[in-house]
Amino acid sequence: MNADPGIEEKRRTKRYPFTVVVTIQELSAGQKISENSSTIGCVSRNASESGICLSTAVPLPYSAVVRCDISVDLRITIPTMAQVRWVQRGHAGEYRSGLAYIL
Repeated sequence: MNADPGIEEKRRTKRYPFTVVVTIQELSAGQKISENSSTIGCVSRNASESGICLSTAVPLPYSAVVRCDISVDLRITIPTMAQVRWVQRGHAGEYRSGLAYIL
């Protein structure tokens, strides 16, 4: 639920608190890991059936398609693809980004 009544809620599914380590890499147009793409470590803030919110130290490129490796514990990482849908600058140099799952 949105705290600001003047802003329309665009989410279709409920978000749930979900804090895990996630690593992402930007994909090329051919959906391969770009040669100049570095791995970005981040932390999730919440997730839903349709997407995930991440905190990063650098802004993610809007609309980029990325590979996400979601670490659910020390031995299991779930790979998926997602698209960056929004980016906001947060507190103390942090960036929050909303990603929509593609797979």
